[in-house]
Amino acid sequence: MDFHDEIFKVYKVIGYVPHWEHAEDDEHALYGIAVRRGFEPYDMPLTSDEALAHLDASPDVERLFGQVFDFIKM
Repeated sequence: MDFHDEIFKVYKVIGYVPHWEHAEDDEHALYGIAVRRGFEPYDMPLTSDEALAHLDASPDVERLFGQVFDFIKM
């Protein structure tokens, strides 16, 4: 399968719009996952250390990430 459109239109391919009810701290914890994996998003609204602190404070986010994306190494 090929996808050659803007990424925000991927829902047209997968058939639904993914949604996750979460707090802002949980979103910041996701940035912590990126940092822990060696990436730093260019638009990250906090420092790497702050992102990692949010991740440490939200172990459920890391656990859920590991369950959903079990093929991604942390």
